Amino acid sequence: MKIQTVTNLHMAEIRELAAQYDAARIESCIQLAARDKANPCYSQGDVEEVLNVLAKAGFVAAQMEQGKTMNEAFVIWAGVFAPYRGCDE
Repeated sequence: MKIQTVTNLHMAEIRELAAQYDAARIESCIQLAARDKANPCYSQGDVEEVLNVLAKAGFVAAQMEQGKTMNEAFVIWAGVFAPYRGCDE
């Protein structure tokens, strides 16, 4: 349940980031966040939370760059990561 709850809280941020930045820009923000440095994309929460949101947004943005709609990208994301949900319960 913990992962599902956190995921739902960040859906709006993930959508906004994927719409605002391309996958390469989000990747550069991930690199900064991984070094615990400020990044211009997203910085609300601890490092793990920031990386989590940015990684999801990057995945969605990359799918959109390949011609998928945002909704299709989220469906693909859910299919890829569905087996891992709840692994920390």
